[in-house]
Amino acid sequence: MDRSTISRARVAHAQTAPDTDGFCLNPDLIRSIFTHAKPVGHHESPENLNLGFGYLYYALARILRPKHVLVIGSGFGFSVVCLALGLRDNAKGRVSFVDPSYSVLTDGPFKTVGGTAQWDDPDKVARHFARFGVERLLTHYRLRSEEFFTRYDELALPDIDLTFIDGSHAYKVARVEHHDRHNAVTFAAPACC
Repeated sequence: MDRSTISRARVAHAQTAPDTDGFCLNPDLIRSIFTHAKPVGHHESPENLNLGFGYLYYALARILRPKHVLVIGSGFGFSVVCLALGLRDNAKGRVSFVDPSYSVLTDGPFKTVGGTAQWDDPDKVARHFARFGVERLLTHYRLRSEEFFTRYDELALPDIDLTFIDGSHAYKVARVEHHDRHNAVTFAAPACC
């Protein structure tokens, strides 16, 4: 298998288990999310540490307790981080994060909607998610979603319990790609900024 397309985020981090009270969200972590995961268009408010829809993503992971979450696309990893933090506090579950790391500057506007090539370097990807303590809960697949679903059996991944579409917001495309194979709760990020 071509290792350039799949990066397993594996970096040591001081705290990979949930806090003793099972709740990792704290003001320092939330500030780090605003600084490094850079939410845009999720009704967030950095001034009062309001993650906006990020709290909804976290809550869905906590309430549904999925074993396998699929995230399709993410500019700076906001949805990936919020969902993975919910899994972290559940003390179970994994995230498959699919993003080809296109850049609007090098790949053009017809391949991406505002892509910034954040996911090109596997070590950089691992460091990015390590700062939130979720690096051991996720695997990044540097693939387009249709490539990912074509290779799904080869990758030996479990059934998908929760799908989050945060890339091109092409709900119809992603739904068709995995609807017949997975009985997953599927939702899309808000398409407005």
